[in-house]
Amino acid sequence: MKKMTLAILVLAISAPLFAQSQTDVMEMTRDVIRTERKALVAANMQLNDAESNMFWPVYNEYQDETRKIADRRLKLLQSYAYAYENLTETQAEAFLQESMDIQKAKLELRQTFVPKFREVLSPKMVARFFQIDSKLDVIIEYDLVGEIPLVRGK
Repeated sequence: MKKMTLAILVLAISAPLFAQSQTDVMEMTRDVIRTERKALVAANMQLNDAESNMFWPVYNEYQDETRKIADRRLKLLQSYAYAYENLTETQAEAFLQESMDIQKAKLELRQTFVPKFREVLSPKMVARFFQIDSKLDVIIEYDLVGEIPLVRGK
């Protein structure tokens, strides 16, 4: 995968999270991320025309569902950012539970979409797609966690 494109992707998602940016800026940032992610998937999947015609509608459906989970994650991070200075034990517990629920939802979504991708691609290509998807998530997550301060206190 192209290193420069990944850097743009990571910067686009991590920079505005703890800044109190406006909704339109966040939407533009998310559009950039979606476009960059799709370009990286396309470059690394190397699909022929027939495969592309079948793959992209499933991919778009997957991304629509992924966005719902990302919306939850963004809401959680924004709530954490606002509460960070005076975080209560109750809030910490709620944030932890929501974080776990979000991770579970992402795994369940992948499990739901594996059969859908299998209908349009070979098993190797399905495995390749989920490798790419996971790598992109890990890259974003790695930079993102560097921007999120640890919970303070004991």
